Amino acid sequence: MSYLPEFHGFKHWPRIIMVIVHTWHFFLMVTAIPTLLGGVLNIFLPESPKFLMSQGRNEDALKSLRVVYAMNKRKPKSSYPITQLVDEHPEKSQLNNLRNSDEYKANIRTLSDKRKEATKPFLEGLKQMQPMCSKPYLGLSVQVHLM
Repeated sequence: MSYLPEFHGFKHWPRIIMVIVHTWHFFLMVTAIPTLLGGVLNIFLPESPKFLMSQGRNEDALKSLRVVYAMNKRKPKSSYPITQLVDEHPEKSQLNNLRNSDEYKANIRTLSDKRKEATKPFLEGLKQMQPMCSKPYLGLSVQVHLM
């Protein structure tokens, strides 16, 4: 782009240089369009059926599959041939059905216990890293992390 003014006369030289400054902005705009477009279009995509099924939400997964089918085949959602999904995690689907019951509250308590159990290995790992954050290793650790 810096050679472009060389091919024009002195009469158009300032205009060509000004156009070159704006081409950089144009380049940035053009390269940003796919990312922005992908981010905006991602809002309209249905949730992953695999994720929904892993959470025991088979009805939501089936709705999501119907939406994908309708988009891909350009047919109505009602023509989707599958009417029921296999319940791979019956305990999770039961939990979703019993959200307002006492069983649900008891399950939440057990989930919080499981969460506490899961944090124990994390805290043990932090204890093992503690010597790296004290003398004589602190300076070396900082240098390694900065690199």
